[in-house]
Amino acid sequence: AGVKSPSHLNVALDRYAGALGPLLAAAGEEGQALVVAMAAEFYAALPQKVLMVVDRLMGLNLLGAQAVVHWALGSAVPAQLLGEGGGGASAWEVLHYALSRTIARGPQAEAAAAKLAEEEAALRAKARSLSDQAAALGTQLQEHTARQAEKAAAEQPAGDDGGAEMGGEGRQPVPAPASDPHGRKLLAAKNDAEHRAAMVTRKADGLAEQLAAQRAAADAVAGNPGQALLATYRALLKLLTEEEAGAAEAEAAAMDGEGAGADGSPSALAKARVSELYAQLKALGRHYATETALVCEELAAALQEPGVPDRAGQVLREVLHYDV
Repeated sequence: AGVKSPSHLNVALDRYAGALGPLLAAAGEEGQALVVAMAAEFYAALPQKVLMVVDRLMGLNLLGAQAVVHWALGSAVPAQLLGEGGGGASAWEVLHYALSRTIARGPQAEAAAAKLAEEEAALRAKARSLSDQAAALGTQLQEHTARQAEKAAAEQPAGDDGGAEMGGEGRQPVPAPASDPHGRKLLAAKNDAEHRAAMVTRKADGLAEQLAAQRAAADAVAGNPGQALLATYRALLKLLTEEEAGAAEAEAAAMDGEGAGADGSPSALAKARVSELYAQLKALGRHYATETALVCEELAAALQEPGVPDRAGQVLREVLHYDV
């Protein structure tokens, strides 16, 4: 699969989406995170393929952004996340890509729903127009048939009781509906309009089903950007808390030994890891400042949780330009 085209990859995922859906839904966030981990491992030498797999799985609603957050900041080895391992240096890229795509899908889903609603409305209007046309043609046909009957009655010999319909000899039969060329033309036009109205109505009904599904998808996506971003902040703060504690322990141990500040020492490496995490926290806040405002209260509560470094709040306030 590593040498196949993007189209082949998408087709393969589309083909098995029906089978994967229930399995991944039952697996939950941890199971979905495992799928991301497997894709990252399989395509370790091709980071772009990881992004393609994640994007397509999210597009098929088989994978949520929070599962990517769980993989990147929860289940992934921090050393790999920070680029110290072999194939894990793209974890940040995958995470940011998943967040960006989740945020973008909200307007896209709304636009798609609006387009379907517009198309359905146009089809309903066309179906009504065709139905009105068929009704008008039906009225014309009835009037024409009545005129033909009156004409036939007027042409009957005096004293004729209209028994021609019973097969009497010498009587002019009353024309049946659409028995003359004009009547047949009206009947054909009426039937055609009714048929087209029914066809357009069926097409509109199909669009209505698509619209309902699209609106459900749009509603599902609507709350995802904020929740996925909040999950990212929470996971990152948890990792920062752990790494800060580890750095403090390494610093304390280094103070009792030699080479406390030497490059490559446990203390120096721990500080570098913490610095990298703060850099990512700052980048996250700067890049998603608008979306962060949607979860500002929840984020402020997360920053007040026990053990969370004060520096985390300072870094975010620095880039967000509002209090959290």
